[in-house]
This record gives sequence, C-alpha cells and structure tokens, in this order.
Amino acid sequence: MNILSLDVGGTFIKWGVMNESVEILKQGKVVTPRTCLDDFLNSIKKIVELNQEFSIVGLSFSLPGTMDSSTGDITHGGSLRYLDGINFYDLLQNSFPMNIHVANDARCAALAEMQFGNLGNVKNGLAFILGTGVGGAIIINGEIYSGSNLYAGEFSLMVSSNLENGRRQFLGDELSVPSLVEKVKQRLNLEKLTGESMMEIVKSGNSEANKIYGEYINCVVNSLISLQFIFSPEKIVLGGGISQDDYFIESIIQNYAIFFKTIPLPKGLKHAEITRCRFANDANLIGAFINYQTKK
Repeated sequence: MNILSLDVGGTFIKWGVMNESVEILKQGKVVTPRTCLDDFLNSIKKIVELNQEFSIVGLSFSLPGTMDSSTGDITHGGSLRYLDGINFYDLLQNSFPMNIHVANDARCAALAEMQFGNLGNVKNGLAFILGTGVGGAIIINGEIYSGSNLYAGEFSLMVSSNLENGRRQFLGDELSVPSLVEKVKQRLNLEKLTGESMMEIVKSGNSEANKIYGEYINCVVNSLISLQFIFSPEKIVLGGGISQDDYFIESIIQNYAIFFKTIPLPKGLKHAEITRCRFANDANLIGAFINYQTKK
C-alpha cells in the first residue's frame, strides 16, 4: 500500500510516495501556486500523474493554517489565502476518488517527531517551524493540543512587539524566512539570494547581513522565551529549512541560554532543551503519513 504524502508550503509543494514501513520511495517538489484554487488543483493532479507507477491508494496533506482534520473545513489557509473558507475534501474528492486526509503542517511535524524523532517520550513540548510563516504545535501530556477553536499553535498570528508604519506586526511576518532573505538581499544590493547563500554570507562575517540576522535571531529567541513561560515545555524542536543549518541552531541555543544566565530567576528553574527536528524537511511528509495511518 503506497500513499502520496504532500507538504504544501507557501513556497513549495513537497511530495513523497511512502509505503507502510514509512519509507520514502520517491520524492520531489514543485513551486506552490500563489494564484487560485484551480492552479493548486492542477499542480496536485500533475504530481499524482507523475507517480502512477506506484498504485497510489490515498493522499495525505500537510497544509498551513487552521483546519478541522475530521471535516476538511479550512478556516484560515495561512499564506495561501485561496484556501480560506473552503472544504478541502470537497475540493479534491471529485478529482481523486481515494482516501484523502489533511492536517496542519506544524502538527504533522510534531507527529513525526513524537513517533520517530526528537519529541519521542516528551510529555510536554513544542514544535516551532520557521518557513514562509511560523508554524507551531503544542504537546501537553503527550498529546497535541488544538484548543477550543483549533487555533492553538498558530504562532504566526501572535502579535509582535515591533511596529511597522505605526502598526503592530504579526510574528509570521516578522519571522518569515523568505522575508529575512529578501531583507539581506536588498541591504547588500544583490540580484538573487537563496537561504543557503544568505547563511554563508552571515557566517563570512558580513556586518550588514549580521545586523539583520542578529535582529531575526533575537526575535526568535524572545518568542521562545515567552512560550517557555506560558507552557513550560521539556523540549522545543525547531523545524523548517533554515533549522538545518548548524550555525543557525547554535545562534538560537546560545542566545536562549544567555537569557537564562543573565536575569534573576528563581533558583533551580529549568528551561527547555532546544534542538532541531530529526526529520528536517521530511518531517511534514512523514507526519502527514502518520496522520493518514491513524485516520484510515
């Protein structure tokens, strides 16, 4: 039995054909349409057609935003606004007569890490996923907490303390990795810049790039500190492509530790361990597969 697992992000749709042993048999990615539902649906059709040789029996999606996995109702599509207010199952069922399941992207990452990765045996923890926005999952007493209106973990919608044009920003805008890369690109007057290239410039010691990068790191750390005192987690795992850079992870861990060393806190107070997701960019794919297995 092979399942096509799809991780829909604001930049790319990553996909993987997976078997019952949770092995990825084949994977790839395409650019996420930013235009309309029809273009999105056509992209999914092309991915399915590309993998006909595997006799796919079901589709499982990891999506940004807020949704009810049982009904398929999407309240808020995150950075993909054309998903707002739709029923995802109704959208796909006519085109794909097979089992289809959907879950929030950060919750998928948390499922993968809880079952096979760095959140295994963690009773209380957090997943903090940096991408086009900020995804989150909250684990309380060994289960993912969704809240009364399914918005628990929507860290992108947290209000930042910074102001832009007199208005408060959302955390998802301030911690958007593409926005960080764009800021560095503009400051250095570059025509093109990838996330990987940006990190190399930062590590080379470029002062302008490091100023922007330092502000970004401070914002991430401040957010994690606030979450630490709200939820008191044992462990926080960081996800998203940028989290796979060792220098980035060390920047977060060091600045997080400095805070707890320099402020007067009650003696014996412990803070969370911070690490990256074990499954890197595949966490959402694996988590979507796990979600499918639990719902089928």
